[in-house]
Amino acid sequence: MQRFGHLAAACAVSALVATACGCSLAKRPAQRMIATFSTNVMEAMTSHPDPQTAREAAPAFLVMIDGMIRSAPDDAGLLLSGARAYSLFAGGFIDEQDPSRSILLHAQAKDYALRALRLSEGGAAALAGGFDAFEAYLDRASQADVPLLYTAATAWLGWITAEGSQNARADLPYVRILLERCLALDDTCDGGGAHVFFGVYYAVQPPGFGGDLEKSRAHFDRAFAINGGTNLMHKVLFARYYARQAFDRDLFVTTLEQVLAAPDSGDPRYRLSNELARQRAKKLIGLADSYF
Repeated sequence: MQRFGHLAAACAVSALVATACGCSLAKRPAQRMIATFSTNVMEAMTSHPDPQTAREAAPAFLVMIDGMIRSAPDDAGLLLSGARAYSLFAGGFIDEQDPSRSILLHAQAKDYALRALRLSEGGAAALAGGFDAFEAYLDRASQADVPLLYTAATAWLGWITAEGSQNARADLPYVRILLERCLALDDTCDGGGAHVFFGVYYAVQPPGFGGDLEKSRAHFDRAFAINGGTNLMHKVLFARYYARQAFDRDLFVTTLEQVLAAPDSGDPRYRLSNELARQRAKKLIGLADSYF
């Protein structure tokens, strides 16, 4: 159970900045206008400097986007915006405080994301046809499909980790191959978010069951190279999972001190994520004696 909880952290940070590789797939003018509006609101939330304000504003936006989707239920771009919004709110603000509520929110994110996936060519058959059919579907995907695949992966992972049952965990291989395909097609999506997932994944798995600190470090380093270190949450996850599993107290503390001392990067995509990262870094530093 705990290992899957760790993977939720990778999902949460991805949800906070998932608009970085997002795009509108709406085709009709009215749908494009609605999808553009929802994307702009998402960007306003993720760029807001005050997490509390973003948290208080988010529920109204979630209800609003639900209404938009009722008006255009087959708009893939709008469905993806809804999936990102629910993942952001649950992963950024709810997971640790209210697990039962977290399940409901992540389930809605997953529903929207998989509905968008089913609208893609071959998507419905792939989801209904089992793992081999799904893998064949991904083999046909192109770079243009990465925003869809990435959002589906992060929303699906959020639900798996929140729900926590054995049946839910059975879906994890689907998430993994989705993110592997994202890496193969465009590993820069979401500032290297898929690399962060695998950085956490290889750090928390036991030796002999997929754990590999060398691979973990390589994925984190690639994410840092992609976003230039501007996403401070990546560094928090690096400290929390890689440095802790490597039993490197100096690396753990130094990395978190860098997060606390970092100036505003100027990149609005990471403003909310970075404020949350500083809060979490401060809390983790206080736990250093219990970790090492």
